[in-house]
Amino acid sequence: ISPAARQPAAAEAATMSGRPIFKKSSSNSRLTCYLGKRDYFDDLATMDLIDGAVLVDPGIGPDKKVFAHIKCEYRYGRGDMDNVMNGVSFKKDFFFAATQVYPSETPAKKLTPLQSSLLSKFSNAHPFSFQLPHDIPPSLMIQSTAVSDGSQEEEPCGVEYYVQVFVARRKDDQPQGHSSVKMAIRRLTCVSPKPGEVGRPLAEINKAFHLHSGSVRLEVSLAKELHHHGEPVLVSVVIDNYSSNVVKGLSLKLLQLIEITLFKEKAIKNVICSESVEKGFPLAPGQAGWCETFKLRPNLADNRNKAGVALDGKMKYQDTNLASSTLIRDFRNKENIGIIVQYVVKARVFTGFGGRDAVLEVPLILSHPKPVDGSSEAKKSDDVVFEHFARLKVAKQDTIAEALD
Repeated sequence: ISPAARQPAAAEAATMSGRPIFKKSSSNSRLTCYLGKRDYFDDLATMDLIDGAVLVDPGIGPDKKVFAHIKCEYRYGRGDMDNVMNGVSFKKDFFFAATQVYPSETPAKKLTPLQSSLLSKFSNAHPFSFQLPHDIPPSLMIQSTAVSDGSQEEEPCGVEYYVQVFVARRKDDQPQGHSSVKMAIRRLTCVSPKPGEVGRPLAEINKAFHLHSGSVRLEVSLAKELHHHGEPVLVSVVIDNYSSNVVKGLSLKLLQLIEITLFKEKAIKNVICSESVEKGFPLAPGQAGWCETFKLRPNLADNRNKAGVALDGKMKYQDTNLASSTLIRDFRNKENIGIIVQYVVKARVFTGFGGRDAVLEVPLILSHPKPVDGSSEAKKSDDVVFEHFARLKVAKQDTIAEALD
């Protein structure tokens, strides 16, 4: 597409109003890739379709074709170690799919509303789509130690996805930087409350003592099992001291439990937030009926500089969040996930006798809400707003503050 021919399209895009479409062009301006979003959600029942289109310059040459592929990479070693270890890359491909976009080799599929909008505006736009399976890992990174300027090391351990379109003669040719476009995306999980689901997670323990009579009863319950990012976790605690001991205090911790299942198995435990309770203590022997409700607030702001904390996606997403709880259909295949994240509330009652404390753990789910389906609105209007992929800056919790390149 000549510079003169591209100017009208750019001017038109600047005046449109409606839903955003993200675009990125190759350095030689032969390709421009369009995606309707960069976060794709899976609730284990349905997975968002990854759909887009490529604007192809007819001048790429008669013997050249345009391909698109999507890749999920699991990095299990720091990026700066690749060159140190004789060029060995600490990466594993979890998922890879490719398709020929131009000229198309497959029968035409039904266009999505996004693709219909793009093809109606650009005569040389060509659609592509990918459907991810359920049994692959979500986007995730293990936070490394922050350096003095607050930035993170490049390519930390974790899972990342990207869509790449490129010009080549064959599908298995290596993409060339000047004639390819690479756009990072995130695969995230979401959970919505089931209709009629009102169960409260609850656990209790009666802690007996060898050298003292009686026991301490500890009961811990949560207001609900499912919590969306940004919501407080309400924890109710009941303590009955039926022992001859003095109960000296209570500690509450919300823990992030990480299990790395590939290569070298490893477990990481992070304290995301905590509260030490002294009010109302000590509880004398025979004192029963102590109860209180507490709010624990899991958030990234209080954990941004903690090494080992798992997050949704890379830190270039300024408004990313703590990693969502991992959803697995079949735990017998958990090795396919690579990194499993779970959350528990841990309560400890101190009696002053060392290992004789009463301890309970109650699991919870931390996740995204299911996004509102915008396909109906997309069908009503062809208006779109084109955002440059590397320039979008927003500040809302459910959007991205800085695009990944």
